[in-house]
Amino acid sequence: MLPKMKTPEEKLASWGPGPWVSEPDHVEWRHEGMPCIAHRHPRGGHWCGYVGVEAGHPWDARMHPRADRWSDDPADTVPDPGYRAAEQDADVHGGITYGAGCDKELGICHEPLPGEEDNVYWLGFDCAHAGDYSPQQYELAKITGDPIFLDRHDDIYKDLTYVTRETNMLAEQAIARRAALSGAMTESAWNEAHPVGTSVRYWPIWPPHEGLPPVDTRTRSEAWTLGDGSVVVMIEGKTGGVHLSHIEVNASL
Repeated sequence: MLPKMKTPEEKLASWGPGPWVSEPDHVEWRHEGMPCIAHRHPRGGHWCGYVGVEAGHPWDARMHPRADRWSDDPADTVPDPGYRAAEQDADVHGGITYGAGCDKELGICHEPLPGEEDNVYWLGFDCAHAGDYSPQQYELAKITGDPIFLDRHDDIYKDLTYVTRETNMLAEQAIARRAALSGAMTESAWNEAHPVGTSVRYWPIWPPHEGLPPVDTRTRSEAWTLGDGSVVVMIEGKTGGVHLSHIEVNASL
């Protein structure tokens, strides 16, 4: 269930007239197989865009845990905010400002398609940076009586069309980042070159993470393509498919 948002009448009363009054507040779609969300910030009124990357993607910060300093149990870990691959790689409006798993209370979650992974990691950006107009500025001007909130003439409201375009661009960058690894090979190319039983080295986390060494094993299926375009194959000792981006053909075995 989505969080409660303002009605058009409430938006007009709080934020004044503008495209935000008639725009929706939450939109979901898929771009080149990647789940995407545009969600309006409930207080600021500005748009935020999100792309869900599959578990194990180079931008999945859950793959780089650190000890939870608020827990007495040393086994408790949280995603390492110091791992900023997405922030370094992605070129999107204002940069990456959000990273988390499914959060239904915030509305940052989706219904996976049949056969699609639901354990995605959501990366997001917001349109509330310098030069951006947030509808809340109208409300703040009324509350404080300070016109400075409305005198920022260079501020431009980034509408749904803009945030959709930026979100699609982020999705394309996530796909390109995944393809930059060995997962760039198509299922037909893999199956033609590597029959079932091929000796491979499986990296549970890629890029490699200290303390999680690779495993030498063999494939036990042909490769196939998931709904998001990534290619997976089954290996001995692991249930389900693993992404080719985590597989290295082991010529020494």
